[in-house]
Amino acid sequence: MNNMLKYSILAFILIAFGCRKSDRDNDVTTHTSWDYALADVLFNDVFEQVHYLVMLDSLKSKPETFASMDDCIDTFIVSSSVYPITLTIDYGTGSSCDDGRTRKGKISAKFTGSYFQENTVVTITLINFYIDDYKVDGKKTLTVTSVAGGDYTYFEKDENGLISNSDTRIVWEITKTREWSTGTSSADVDDDVFIITSGNGSGTTTKGNTFTGSILSGMKVEYDCNWISSGQVTVQPSNLSPRTLDCGSACGASATVTINGETYDLTIP
Repeated sequence: MNNMLKYSILAFILIAFGCRKSDRDNDVTTHTSWDYALADVLFNDVFEQVHYLVMLDSLKSKPETFASMDDCIDTFIVSSSVYPITLTIDYGTGSSCDDGRTRKGKISAKFTGSYFQENTVVTITLINFYIDDYKVDGKKTLTVTSVAGGDYTYFEKDENGLISNSDTRIVWEITKTREWSTGTSSADVDDDVFIITSGNGSGTTTKGNTFTGSILSGMKVEYDCNWISSGQVTVQPSNLSPRTLDCGSACGASATVTINGETYDLTIP
């Protein structure tokens, strides 16, 4: 083989490798962290929708409390007055909810017992469900692991999660521990605050890169906030540097991600 042919083959290999690698090179910025944050926010929203309706008189054992129904909910149906029961929330074809997000489709939640009873399992499935223009698929399972002293703790698992729209496709799975830290004795669901004390997740980004994630510091989830109010996560894309995703210190769409000592701003929908 003459030198010219060798150089031509080498050049072809380098160009081809560079083309295949280009999308992954782009992901050394913030794409993986943004996808992680979006999936976390949207699946947390699913939890909050169920929590909101559980706090209605018909579903809880504290008759003095009450929450008015959001106008964007067409109907909600409780299958029985005896457990196990299934709660079906139907948002219809889509309208703006009180928090400014548009939801459509259905959420189905099956309860083996009272939401306030230890060892109750809640299995949540999504039926053609959308938050804004993101279709959210998958299953969420909650297990009430402790009710000691009126402090509620849940083991939570998201399975077969998929966030998608015309330019987004995020595969998502996570297990985490959620503590209901504030608002357990209040009649107003808007003051409910949860802390995600630990958790480990994994998935695939829109660009096709796989990742894992683990909670560094407790994630603060306020019912009356559309985003995660505070907390940090280590996001580890395959074959790339780890990122530190920081959700800030107050309710808002802004977050930061630090990669190799450089910090970048994110805005989460």
